[in-house]
Amino acid sequence: MDTVKKLDKEGMKGLVLDLRFNPGGLLTSAVQISDMFIDDGLIVTIKPRSGMEEDAYYKRSKDRYTAFPMVCMVNGLSASGSEILAGCLQDQTRAIILGERSYGKGSVQNMLPFEPTKGRIKLTTATFWRPNGKNLNKSSTSGKEDEDWGVRPGEGYVVPLARGERDALYEQIRDNEVIPNREAKPAKEPKPPVADKQLDEAMKYLHGQLKASK
Repeated sequence: MDTVKKLDKEGMKGLVLDLRFNPGGLLTSAVQISDMFIDDGLIVTIKPRSGMEEDAYYKRSKDRYTAFPMVCMVNGLSASGSEILAGCLQDQTRAIILGERSYGKGSVQNMLPFEPTKGRIKLTTATFWRPNGKNLNKSSTSGKEDEDWGVRPGEGYVVPLARGERDALYEQIRDNEVIPNREAKPAKEPKPPVADKQLDEAMKYLHGQLKASK
Protein backbone atom coordinates (compact mmCIF):
# COMPACT_ATOMS: atom_id res chain seq x y z
CA MET A 1 0.00 0.00 0.00
CA ASP A 2 2.85 2.36 0.83
CA THR A 3 4.47 1.51 -2.50
CA VAL A 4 1.32 2.46 -4.43
CA LYS A 5 1.12 5.77 -2.56
CA LYS A 6 4.77 6.48 -3.36
CA LEU A 7 4.34 5.61 -7.04
CA ASP A 8 1.23 7.78 -7.26
CA LYS A 9 3.12 10.78 -5.87
CA GLU A 10 5.82 10.16 -8.47
CA GLY A 11 3.25 10.39 -11.25
CA MET A 12 2.40 6.77 -11.98
CA LYS A 13 0.73 6.44 -15.41
CA GLY A 14 -0.31 2.77 -15.28
CA LEU A 15 -0.03 -0.30 -13.07
CA VAL A 16 0.44 -4.04 -13.56
CA LEU A 17 -0.67 -6.00 -10.49
CA ASP A 18 0.90 -9.46 -10.69
CA LEU A 19 -1.13 -12.04 -8.75
CA ARG A 20 0.24 -15.06 -10.60
CA PHE A 21 1.33 -17.92 -8.34
CA ASN A 22 -0.24 -16.03 -5.41
CA PRO A 23 -2.07 -18.50 -3.12
CA GLY A 24 -3.82 -15.73 -1.21
CA GLY A 25 -3.65 -14.58 2.38
CA LEU A 26 -5.75 -12.73 4.91
CA LEU A 27 -9.26 -11.69 3.94
CA THR A 28 -8.64 -8.27 5.50
CA SER A 29 -5.60 -7.72 3.28
CA ALA A 30 -7.51 -8.62 0.11
CA VAL A 31 -10.30 -6.22 1.10
CA GLN A 32 -7.91 -3.37 1.97
CA ILE A 33 -6.03 -3.65 -1.32
CA SER A 34 -9.27 -3.86 -3.32
CA ASP A 35 -10.52 -0.78 -1.46
CA MET A 36 -7.56 1.27 -2.73
CA PHE A 37 -8.36 0.81 -6.39
CA ILE A 38 -12.13 1.34 -6.67
CA ASP A 39 -14.28 4.46 -6.41
CA ASP A 40 -17.26 2.88 -4.72
CA GLY A 41 -19.31 -0.28 -4.30
CA LEU A 42 -19.14 -3.86 -3.11
CA ILE A 43 -15.82 -5.68 -2.74
CA VAL A 44 -16.87 -9.15 -1.55
CA THR A 45 -19.63 -10.90 0.39
CA ILE A 46 -18.84 -13.57 2.98
CA LYS A 47 -21.52 -16.21 3.57
CA PRO A 48 -20.96 -18.39 6.69
CA ARG A 49 -21.86 -22.06 6.62
CA SER A 50 -24.54 -21.70 9.29
CA GLY A 51 -25.61 -19.76 12.35
CA MET A 52 -24.27 -16.36 11.30
CA GLU A 53 -25.38 -13.54 9.05
CA GLU A 54 -23.69 -12.62 5.79
CA ASP A 55 -20.94 -10.03 5.96
CA ALA A 56 -20.52 -7.67 3.01
CA TYR A 57 -17.42 -5.52 2.51
CA TYR A 58 -17.77 -2.21 0.68
CA LYS A 59 -15.50 0.63 -0.33
CA ARG A 60 -14.64 2.57 2.86
CA SER A 61 -11.26 4.29 2.67
CA LYS A 62 -10.64 7.75 1.24
CA ASP A 63 -7.86 6.39 -0.96
CA ARG A 64 -8.85 6.26 -4.63
CA TYR A 65 -6.13 5.22 -7.02
CA THR A 66 -8.33 5.17 -10.09
CA ALA A 67 -6.82 7.75 -12.41
CA PHE A 68 -4.62 5.36 -14.39
CA PRO A 69 -5.15 2.18 -16.45
CA MET A 70 -4.53 -1.10 -14.66
CA VAL A 71 -3.87 -4.73 -15.54
CA CYS A 72 -4.24 -7.59 -13.06
CA MET A 73 -2.43 -10.80 -14.05
CA VAL A 74 -3.62 -14.19 -12.76
CA ASN A 75 -2.97 -17.84 -13.54
CA GLY A 76 -3.97 -21.29 -12.31
CA LEU A 77 -2.08 -20.82 -9.04
CA SER A 78 -3.80 -17.54 -8.13
CA ALA A 79 -6.18 -18.52 -5.35
CA SER A 80 -8.34 -17.39 -2.44
CA GLY A 81 -7.45 -13.83 -1.39
CA SER A 82 -5.88 -13.06 -4.75
CA GLU A 83 -9.13 -14.16 -6.40
CA ILE A 84 -11.15 -11.85 -4.14
CA LEU A 85 -8.98 -8.97 -5.34
CA ALA A 86 -9.00 -9.96 -9.02
CA GLY A 87 -12.75 -10.63 -8.96
CA CYS A 88 -13.45 -7.24 -7.42
CA LEU A 89 -11.27 -5.38 -9.91
CA GLN A 90 -12.95 -7.18 -12.79
CA ASP A 91 -16.54 -6.78 -11.60
CA GLN A 92 -16.00 -3.11 -10.76
CA THR A 93 -14.45 -2.65 -14.24
CA ARG A 94 -11.33 -1.21 -12.64
CA ALA A 95 -8.74 -3.45 -14.27
CA ILE A 96 -8.27 -5.77 -17.21
CA ILE A 97 -7.71 -9.36 -16.06
CA LEU A 98 -4.99 -10.99 -18.16
CA GLY A 99 -3.30 -14.39 -18.22
CA GLU A 100 -5.04 -17.67 -17.41
CA ARG A 101 -8.05 -18.69 -15.35
CA SER A 102 -7.43 -18.64 -11.60
CA TYR A 103 -7.52 -21.66 -9.28
CA GLY A 104 -11.13 -21.38 -8.11
CA LYS A 105 -10.97 -21.36 -4.30
CA GLY A 106 -14.07 -19.56 -3.11
CA SER A 107 -13.93 -20.61 0.53
CA VAL A 108 -12.82 -18.91 3.75
CA GLN A 109 -10.78 -20.86 6.27
CA ASN A 110 -9.88 -20.18 9.90
CA MET A 111 -7.06 -21.62 11.99
CA LEU A 112 -8.20 -22.80 15.43
CA PRO A 113 -6.02 -24.10 18.28
CA PHE A 114 -6.23 -27.83 19.04
CA GLU A 115 -5.12 -28.22 22.64
CA PRO A 116 -4.72 -32.04 22.79
CA THR A 117 -1.78 -31.88 20.40
CA LYS A 118 -0.90 -28.17 20.75
CA GLY A 119 -1.47 -27.97 17.02
CA ARG A 120 -4.01 -26.18 14.89
CA ILE A 121 -7.03 -27.17 12.86
CA LYS A 122 -7.93 -25.48 9.60
CA LEU A 123 -11.68 -25.23 9.22
CA THR A 124 -13.67 -24.06 6.22
CA THR A 125 -16.20 -21.72 7.79
CA ALA A 126 -17.63 -19.67 4.92
CA THR A 127 -17.65 -18.96 1.20
CA PHE A 128 -16.93 -15.67 -0.52
CA TRP A 129 -18.98 -14.23 -3.37
CA ARG A 130 -17.89 -11.74 -6.00
CA PRO A 131 -19.61 -8.37 -6.48
CA ASN A 132 -21.44 -9.91 -9.44
CA GLY A 133 -23.10 -12.36 -7.02
CA LYS A 134 -21.15 -15.45 -8.10
CA ASN A 135 -19.11 -17.88 -6.04
CA LEU A 136 -16.00 -18.95 -7.91
CA ASN A 137 -15.36 -22.22 -6.03
CA LYS A 138 -14.26 -24.89 -8.49
CA SER A 139 -15.08 -27.72 -6.08
CA SER A 140 -18.76 -26.73 -6.14
CA THR A 141 -18.81 -27.65 -9.84
CA SER A 142 -17.56 -30.66 -11.78
CA GLY A 143 -14.53 -28.60 -12.75
CA LYS A 144 -15.17 -28.61 -16.50
CA GLU A 145 -13.65 -25.89 -18.64
CA ASP A 146 -17.02 -24.51 -19.77
CA GLU A 147 -18.37 -24.15 -16.21
CA ASP A 148 -18.38 -20.90 -14.26
CA TRP A 149 -15.58 -21.00 -11.66
CA GLY A 150 -12.45 -19.02 -10.93
CA VAL A 151 -11.61 -15.60 -12.34
CA ARG A 152 -11.35 -15.65 -16.12
CA PRO A 153 -9.22 -13.20 -18.09
CA GLY A 154 -11.21 -10.68 -20.10
CA GLU A 155 -12.09 -11.42 -23.70
CA GLY A 156 -8.98 -11.07 -25.82
CA TYR A 157 -6.66 -11.19 -22.81
CA VAL A 158 -6.22 -14.93 -22.36
CA VAL A 159 -2.47 -15.60 -22.65
CA PRO A 160 -1.85 -19.31 -22.02
CA LEU A 161 1.55 -20.73 -21.14
CA ALA A 162 2.81 -24.25 -21.69
CA ARG A 163 3.73 -26.23 -18.58
CA GLY A 164 7.45 -25.75 -19.17
CA GLU A 165 7.02 -21.98 -19.68
CA ARG A 166 4.98 -21.70 -16.49
CA ASP A 167 7.52 -23.66 -14.43
CA ALA A 168 10.44 -21.61 -15.74
CA LEU A 169 8.58 -18.37 -15.05
CA TYR A 170 7.73 -19.47 -11.51
CA GLU A 171 11.38 -20.28 -10.81
CA GLN A 172 12.49 -16.91 -12.15
CA ILE A 173 9.94 -14.99 -10.06
CA ARG A 174 10.88 -16.99 -6.97
CA ASP A 175 14.60 -16.36 -7.52
CA ASN A 176 13.98 -12.63 -7.94
CA GLU A 177 12.25 -12.54 -4.55
CA VAL A 178 15.12 -14.23 -2.71
CA ILE A 179 17.60 -11.94 -0.96
CA PRO A 180 21.00 -13.47 -1.73
CA ASN A 181 23.52 -14.29 0.97
CA ARG A 182 26.26 -11.67 0.72
CA GLU A 183 28.85 -14.24 1.70
CA ALA A 184 27.69 -16.83 -0.81
CA LYS A 185 29.70 -17.28 -3.97
CA PRO A 186 27.85 -16.08 -7.06
CA ALA A 187 26.76 -18.65 -9.60
CA LYS A 188 29.36 -19.25 -12.27
CA GLU A 189 26.84 -18.78 -15.04
CA PRO A 190 23.72 -16.70 -14.34
CA LYS A 191 20.51 -18.14 -15.70
CA PRO A 192 19.30 -16.54 -18.92
CA PRO A 193 16.12 -14.46 -18.43
CA VAL A 194 12.84 -16.21 -19.15
CA ALA A 195 10.51 -14.55 -21.64
CA ASP A 196 7.30 -13.42 -19.95
CA LYS A 197 4.61 -13.32 -22.64
CA GLN A 198 1.90 -12.38 -20.17
CA LEU A 199 3.80 -9.37 -18.83
CA ASP A 200 4.61 -8.32 -22.40
CA GLU A 201 0.90 -8.33 -23.25
CA ALA A 202 0.08 -6.39 -20.07
CA MET A 203 2.61 -3.70 -20.97
CA LYS A 204 1.31 -3.61 -24.53
CA TYR A 205 -2.19 -2.93 -23.22
CA LEU A 206 -1.01 -0.13 -20.91
CA HIS A 207 1.04 1.54 -23.64
CA GLY A 208 -2.01 1.40 -25.90
CA GLN A 209 -4.18 3.02 -23.24
CA LEU A 210 -1.66 5.79 -22.61
CA LYS A 211 -1.26 6.45 -26.32
CA ALA A 212 -5.03 6.65 -26.78
CA SER A 213 -5.39 9.13 -23.91
CA LYS A 214 -3.00 11.68 -25.43
